[in-house]
Amino acid sequence: MNYEIGLYAHNAEAYEKVKEKFKENDRTCIIHATGTGKSFIALQLMYDFIKENPNRKIVYLTPLTGIKTQLNEHINNIKESETFHKEYFDNVEFINYQSLMTKSREELQNLDVNLLVVDEFHHIGAPEWTKAINLLCESHPEMKIFGMSATSVRNRGTGKAEDVADTFFEGNIASEYPLEEAIADGVLPAPNYHAALVFLEDECVQLEKKIEEEKTSAEEKLEYAKILKGIKNKIASLGEASVQDLIREHIKPDGKYIYFCPKGVNMDELQHNFLEMLTPEMRENIEFYQVHSGDFTDKKNEISAENFYNNITSTGEDAKGKLRVMFAIDMYNEGIHVPDIDGVIMGRNTESDIIFYQQLGRALAVKKKSDNAEDVSARPLVIDLQDNFRKILKLYREVEHVQRERVSDTEKEKISKERRELFYTFGLADEIINIVEELDYVKGKISSTLSFEEKMQEFLAYIRETGIPTRANISAKFSDDTKMGMWWSDNKKKIEAMRDIDPIVGEIMTIY
Repeated sequence: MNYEIGLYAHNAEAYEKVKEKFKENDRTCIIHATGTGKSFIALQLMYDFIKENPNRKIVYLTPLTGIKTQLNEHINNIKESETFHKEYFDNVEFINYQSLMTKSREELQNLDVNLLVVDEFHHIGAPEWTKAINLLCESHPEMKIFGMSATSVRNRGTGKAEDVADTFFEGNIASEYPLEEAIADGVLPAPNYHAALVFLEDECVQLEKKIEEEKTSAEEKLEYAKILKGIKNKIASLGEASVQDLIREHIKPDGKYIYFCPKGVNMDELQHNFLEMLTPEMRENIEFYQVHSGDFTDKKNEISAENFYNNITSTGEDAKGKLRVMFAIDMYNEGIHVPDIDGVIMGRNTESDIIFYQQLGRALAVKKKSDNAEDVSARPLVIDLQDNFRKILKLYREVEHVQRERVSDTEKEKISKERRELFYTFGLADEIINIVEELDYVKGKISSTLSFEEKMQEFLAYIRETGIPTRANISAKFSDDTKMGMWWSDNKKKIEAMRDIDPIVGEIMTIY
């Protein structure tokens, strides 16, 4: 089969499944991990659609305008040949979600579209976009719709969770390729993960406090205290690395990184703190970039993003050879892939595994687009400044499960140590894995009820991820399975007294 766009084997297989689905349905989608090349499947689909229907029109719906620039670059990089017609893509119109929502009923009805490509399709379940999408579909009954996303579920973990692959695409999933399979296949590299052990020490302290508060027997308290003391000793024996140690040891002087920042942070102050952690030599050869959805204009975001993408300084000079760090708030979580990224720095605390894997994907999506299927960059660096040990460990175990399921029972014990290190360790030493497992054992033994402070942390994390709810009866639940809405109603005065711990608390109290 001739794929003018150039597809790797896993994407070619998925594309053939998409074509088969379209023979039976007008809607279909793929759910592929971030960085596996979903965009190339869309490009091949659009190319073939215009080749077979020269007068037809395509609308590419995207959450970010920068995706258009990225796709155009992919198109421009395709090798010229007698069979490739770049002009086919002139039939494609790019529209972002926000623009679609602002179109009038008449504009939607008159939109010239025969194929709708929906990027990051989990977004279209949002009420503000559902109305526009449904009207577009009703007014174009012959239109084919192709969706792609790394996840089909929006609002995962809340009472408002929705699987858009079921509700909008009616379960017509052509192909699924989760992150653990992509790593096990070698399509994506395993991350080189590093985090400060101070987070595990903090967990020990919190558990010790909780054990004293729980109605457990003296024997049980003694048992748990002994385990926690052993964990502390193990952490001490590993040598406690500070955040500065992690930065200085692993950041390359000429590397390129994305720093995911928490909402509401002072970017200039954060950059100053980061600068202080670097060696004097690195401070003299660095270029900072910023993109965020706050007080920056779209134009400033666009210029900064393009400079970072193309390795250009703010003064228009070549930035290659410098340490380049992009500080991002609510940007780069999805959709856009920056070339030659060496890694990511996770500075944003997130309870959402979706956002965590999206951010992780910015580092994992480093497989180069070339004719050589074996052309893979080095394992990307992930420096975790938050407590994501369990999320990365969960991925580690999922990859291990996939790999072991693919071999016979007689071969399972023959997986070499080298192969295990390549696919499984993710930079996590066995000692750290054992520590996390022991902490989880103690957590499972004591009461699972969260303290007020713990619930406050989870509540603020939920608000930062989903925005302030429109009413107080929040349907989401805490990790101990109690309802947030009920807790909110019972603790309004106590919550109001904690305005100083987070600015968003003040915003919430003005609404409720």
